[in-house]
Amino acid sequence: MPVERIIAGVIVLLVALFDYLGVMKPLEKLPEKEEAAETVTVSANASIKLPEEIGSFRMDGTVIFPCEIQNTGEAMHTFVVSVDMKGQGAQKSLPVRRVSLEPGEAQTIEMTYKVQPDLKEGQYAVAAAVWEKLEDEKPARKYAEAVRQFRLFDAFPEISFMDLGLSAQVRERLSLKVRITDDRGVRWAKVTYLFPGMKERKVISMERKSGTEKDGTWSFTTDPSRQTGQFIFKIEAMDSKSQIAKTEEYKIAIVTKQ
Repeated sequence: MPVERIIAGVIVLLVALFDYLGVMKPLEKLPEKEEAAETVTVSANASIKLPEEIGSFRMDGTVIFPCEIQNTGEAMHTFVVSVDMKGQGAQKSLPVRRVSLEPGEAQTIEMTYKVQPDLKEGQYAVAAAVWEKLEDEKPARKYAEAVRQFRLFDAFPEISFMDLGLSAQVRERLSLKVRITDDRGVRWAKVTYLFPGMKERKVISMERKSGTEKDGTWSFTTDPSRQTGQFIFKIEAMDSKSQIAKTEEYKIAIVTKQ
């Protein structure tokens, strides 16, 4: 083959090659597929417990409700705790409390209620609940609730002596002073006594010198003793429910004046 034809063929091939390379474009990188973002919902939950026995309380006392709250959810949360009580025709709600707990954490809070004069003695039910939040100042979305019973009772008066001496001298007066407390109020207090030489016991009303019907100081002063021996006495007090409390019988020695 003539050299000229060979050179011409090479030139044709080179031209074709350059044309091919000129029209080629780099492949564009395809956009990576976007992965959908996962939405993780962390649930909140809680439990609440009350003691098996709440107990009995005086009509002038304070009722204590120990509430154990545990965060059983997966994140820290501030819970709302409510306590409601009802019975004997009455219903009371305590102010709500907030408690913040980590997952698995438990805490006991004391909810207290000062017994009001309008309540009656008897059995009451208490319901303690734990909630997610407050809406319009009211608890919303209850997680758990615990219900128990407790009792309010009208206590008998309590009598305690103040400066009670073990002996006294003949021809001197004896002064008896006691403190008497009651959850509803004391109506009266009396002393029953027997001096040496007396054939029958004598009953005299005591006078409230200070304090109130619910907590007062009552006193009584005898006539002068006439002879030596034993001064025997006891004190009684009755409350507004006609419940009567009595002390045991006491004896004070009356001795010769020196």
